[in-house]
Amino acid sequence: MAGSILTSINISCTTSPGTSVKRCSTKLDISPTIKEELVGEAGRDRGRYKSQILTPELKKAAKELRDREDIIIRRGDKSSVYVIMNKEEYMEKMDHLLSNPSKFKRLSKDPTDNVKRRINDLIKRANTSKKFFTQAIGDFGPGYCYGTVKIHKEGNPLRPIISQMTTATYQAAKTLNSLLTPYVPTGRSVASATEFIDLLRTAPPCNDIASMDAESLFTHVPVDETISIILERVYRSNVPALDIPEDVLRAMLEICTKEAPFLSHRGELFTQVDGVAMGSPLGVLFANMYMAKVEERTFQNHPPPGIYARYIDDIFITTATDDEVPLLLAALESNSCLAFTCERSIEGRLPFLDVDISKQDRSFKTKVYTKATNVGRCLNAIGECPATYKRSVVASYHYTQEHDKKPPLQSLLYQTEIIHHEDDFRTLQIAEAVSITCQRPSINRDNSDTTEDGHTRSQREPRRFLNAVTRAKGILFAFSL
Repeated sequence: MAGSILTSINISCTTSPGTSVKRCSTKLDISPTIKEELVGEAGRDRGRYKSQILTPELKKAAKELRDREDIIIRRGDKSSVYVIMNKEEYMEKMDHLLSNPSKFKRLSKDPTDNVKRRINDLIKRANTSKKFFTQAIGDFGPGYCYGTVKIHKEGNPLRPIISQMTTATYQAAKTLNSLLTPYVPTGRSVASATEFIDLLRTAPPCNDIASMDAESLFTHVPVDETISIILERVYRSNVPALDIPEDVLRAMLEICTKEAPFLSHRGELFTQVDGVAMGSPLGVLFANMYMAKVEERTFQNHPPPGIYARYIDDIFITTATDDEVPLLLAALESNSCLAFTCERSIEGRLPFLDVDISKQDRSFKTKVYTKATNVGRCLNAIGECPATYKRSVVASYHYTQEHDKKPPLQSLLYQTEIIHHEDDFRTLQIAEAVSITCQRPSINRDNSDTTEDGHTRSQREPRRFLNAVTRAKGILFAFSL
């Protein structure tokens, strides 16, 4: 907690007239979340909480599994499942990922103290006219690297994740991301599946639909080129520039992307010298900035398709002719250092993001897309986790129901498995709670469905439903798709 309590220390001294006596005052800026952090650290149950669900036998089995030396447990990539891997296989795959000298550099000693001093010097220079950043105060260390298993791909390759939360540059990188995100061109990108669906509603008729994917975009983003793209956008475009010297911003971007150290799976020190890491606060920013520049170059000489919509590294297009896809693919690759893959529709049907798209004669039909990696299980309603997580489960079912256009009660009950242990809370009561939850107006973007308590109906009804269900004694309410 030492690094999170104090955000800055200001000491000022004055000398009384005619004397040599100095009076000094100290001003401490305290983290706004200090109260919550202290409560969490000082809680009486800290370290002594006893689960009401996990039996001693289950805990013993989990510990024995964790302590085995021949296996390693990692989360599946883009999935809620966990994967048990042969440890030797995992280590070999991680060794292969870090063996590329054009992407990763091995270090002989920890540069954290030097990086902390340099980032604080840059922060002082950046805060000359306005306080954009807070000083890095406290103890820091290298980040750490691990791999998630791509269970949906042949050979189960790993996706490298580099967590930088413990590094001296992490907070500065987060601030840089928030300052620079407004400069990202958004003309050819979508921010969510909802925005994408809105785009489809006004789409003109087309011959076919297809999707493209930039392979390993984060790993292959050229850092130095992207930094130059960012600076060009910030200081030499029609968007008002940041009140930070350009050389300072360049140096901060470089130190946050290329000099943040991390520990490998074998405990060795590395830095990533090119490409951006999944786990870096600047990862999405760099990916979007570079892709926007690639698109700008491409469509200067290549006619754009009827619809071109990108979400980070995934691209959806509509086509008028069959040869439009390979021509666009070649144009994107010739204007970048990336490789692209393509997926064409099958009988006019194609998944994109979490949307299942079906091309009709003059329109598109959409419904929620369930990925092959979905194992059909969701959060247990009596699970020992924050209530906000449970509310999110209910909200996701509302999203599914609204987009699939099924009868509300039938839709949610179809997706819900209820197992009784006692008869004091019957199926009919749960069905009524589901019905109340679903019978509400569609979500509006204005404030017309705001209730007296300040919540929208879409926020209030799932909460009421969840509270009714979780108060039931002896019910295991398991959500499953």
